Amino acid sequence: MASGAEAERTGDGGGNSAGDRSEHASGGSAAAAGPYPPGIARLLAGEQPPAAGPPAAPRPAATVVLVREAVAGAGGIEVYLVQRARGMKFLGGAHVFPGGRVEERDGTPERAAVRELQEETGVRLVPEALLPWSRWITPEVEPRRFDALFYLAALPAGQQPRPVEGELVSGLWLAPAEAVARAERGALVLAPPTLWTLLELRGLPDVAAALARARERAAAGIETFAPRALLLPDGRLALTLAGDPAHDEPVAAPEPPPARQRRFILDGQRWIVRGGPAA
Repeated sequence: MASGAEAERTGDGGGNSAGDRSEHASGGSAAAAGPYPPGIARLLAGEQPPAAGPPAAPRPAATVVLVREAVAGAGGIEVYLVQRARGMKFLGGAHVFPGGRVEERDGTPERAAVRELQEETGVRLVPEALLPWSRWITPEVEPRRFDALFYLAALPAGQQPRPVEGELVSGLWLAPAEAVARAERGALVLAPPTLWTLLELRGLPDVAAALARARERAAAGIETFAPRALLLPDGRLALTLAGDPAHDEPVAAPEPPPARQRRFILDGQRWIVRGGPAA
């Protein structure tokens, strides 16, 4: 989850758990993605999380949603996704945005974001080029948690990203709608924060519109997403968001009708979004 991720790097900050490096894209079946983070895995196995002690404090992280004009001639934008190595313990094989943990040497999340982007893709940005987009916090069920700021940035002229070897396999540009469609077909795995962000970006006509939307969001105050893990009556796992009736009362509240839900539902290795951003 995310809706996260990972310097231990974090690509996505808070859905599936955030905190280990980011992601890249390459071929292969999405079904090869690695195991779920430990808290989610325990719930899927029917185990209850430990009751003793407060949840782990989330560590700061930063993620960069890099965008460019679509090159296919149909208009719109493309985003850069990286794929995590399939052998990694967390979200192996998943596609995410570049990013990582904020280290003491960084000083600020913005500096961490540009450092991680350069280390993972070779793209050089200045902190001033980053526009706040959203904030994702790993669910409390996870022993390792991250508080990740997502930033939007345009690809600088004359630069092209290239994935680093090791934790990342490869990288690719995709239109947001195409990335979502591939995930729905099972062709790639997206963590919840990545999926939600792609849905938010879907339909924007160009990079200027994406940057303008980011400025509007920053001026209004970016939304903080703090998913809560919940086992559904049918045995599937859900990550509820604020606004879902089960989010604040996950045990006592009856299952709300789909029209009132705001959540991710895990179906195999595919996340289904209920009550997501409008297209």
